[in-house]
Amino acid sequence: MLSTFVHVKDIPFDLPLIAIMRRLGGKMSDSVQTGMVIPVAERVFAECRPSGLWGELSIVDNDGNMVDLSDGTRIDSKSVAGFLSGATRCWLGVVTIGTGPLNIVRQYVESDDGANALIADAAASECVEAAMESMQAMASLDYQAAGVVLDHRRFSCGFGGWRLEEQRHYFEWLPLQEKLQI
Repeated sequence: MLSTFVHVKDIPFDLPLIAIMRRLGGKMSDSVQTGMVIPVAERVFAECRPSGLWGELSIVDNDGNMVDLSDGTRIDSKSVAGFLSGATRCWLGVVTIGTGPLNIVRQYVESDDGANALIADAAASECVEAAMESMQAMASLDYQAAGVVLDHRRFSCGFGGWRLEEQRHYFEWLPLQEKLQI
C-alpha cells in the first residue's frame, strides 16, 4: 500500500454531453437524438458521487518492454513501457462515480428498455472519464506547484498489452475498499 496518497471527494465535473453523444454515434445537431439522450444523461449525472484516489510510485527500471516500480511491481507491457519512457515516476489514479448510475442502468435493463440502458451506460462511462480528467487536472496543479509536469495522457489496464487482470495492483497500491468502497 502506498504510504502517501490523495483522496479527492466530490470531484467537480460537468455533464459530458458531447462525449456521450459521440460514444453513442450521435450528433449534438440532431434534436431527436439529443432529445432522447439528455433526460437519461441528466438522470445518470444527478446520481454521480465522484471521488477518487491518486498516488505515485518511482520507476526503478524501464527496458522498453517492461517497467519495474519501486514497490516491486512489474508492468509487463511494451506499450506502457513506451508510454513511460523517460519518466522517473508513475502516477496512479482511480475514480468512481458510485453505484447510483449503475442502478439506473439496471432499472432500464430490468424494464426491457434497451435503448435507455445503452444511453445510461454511455453516460456513466463518460462521467467516469470526465471525473478522472478533473482529478488528473487537480493532481497536475499540485505537481506544477512542486515544479513537476504531470502528463495529461493516461494508460489503463486492458489496453496496449497491459492485461486487465493487472487492475489488482490498484487494490495493493491504494485503499480502494476503505476510501472508495470499491
